[in-house]
Amino acid sequence: MKLGLLGSQIQHSLSPALYREFLGESLESYALFDCSSVAEIPKLTDLAQRLDGLSITAPYKTHFLPDVSFQDSVIEKLGGINCISFSDRFWATNTDYLALKTLLPETLKKYPDHDIFLLGDGVMARITVTILNDLRIDFHSLSRKIHGPLENIDLQDKSSKPLLIINACSRKFIFQGRVPADSVFWDYNYSFRSHSETLPDLFKTYIDGQELLRRQALAAITFWRETNPKLKC
Repeated sequence: MKLGLLGSQIQHSLSPALYREFLGESLESYALFDCSSVAEIPKLTDLAQRLDGLSITAPYKTHFLPDVSFQDSVIEKLGGINCISFSDRFWATNTDYLALKTLLPETLKKYPDHDIFLLGDGVMARITVTILNDLRIDFHSLSRKIHGPLENIDLQDKSSKPLLIINACSRKFIFQGRVPADSVFWDYNYSFRSHSETLPDLFKTYIDGQELLRRQALAAITFWRETNPKLKC
């Protein structure tokens, strides 16, 4: 299987090692397309000559939307993709959604009495809102477009319950706000030192995004194999 990752400032990515772990010798190659601007992004037709599957990370999860096809209407309505299969057509999905469909309920069960605050208004936030609404779980959504900068937001007295803060913002966002000492911070970002080295002192529990990353990768492998006949085994 020939795979690649498209994004900006992705040299830190754990994806190459993760796919080698999951695929072993089945992984022929893994290419990084580190593009600092939209102008640098290769065309899908060119990528299809090199790859069986492509993963996409911020800030390009909407770039190929006009060029892809979907098998799932729910994912099509999310307005962002992070996985493309090069087969009879450019099939697309969102493995963030597929991974969070299982991981989000599991995490919420661990913190049943927490008041949920979701940070962000991008694709990851929209996915989280979709799943929380499907689960009929109440939450507070904090958007920079509506509430202004969230970096220093004060949540100290926002609830009588401990907080579960879900960070759906990109790695450009660094949380430095005030929270109750018994709060939990779930970071969708992984190995993000600006958070992992400071937030464990601020929160009772800090959850790194590595488990989300692993489930995204497994969902992507399943998707590529299901949509590309030559990859089925």
